[in-house]
Amino acid sequence: MIETIAKGIIYLALGLMGVAAAWVVFQVLFASPDLLVFAEIAIICAVLAPILCLIGWGLRWVGSPARA
Repeated sequence: MIETIAKGIIYLALGLMGVAAAWVVFQVLFASPDLLVFAEIAIICAVLAPILCLIGWGLRWVGSPARA
């Protein structure tokens, strides 16, 4: 159960990294003032992604059957 939750958190973190990367591509291709709203979303995603990934890896380590 814990390992499944940990994998979900890790996949969420990877998704957030994808959102941040997509924002960079949009900024490079379509630089306009209208897209400045997405900058805040990308910054939040880029900051949360590694934190969530570490939490997911920690939960996965705690929930691994090898530790039991």
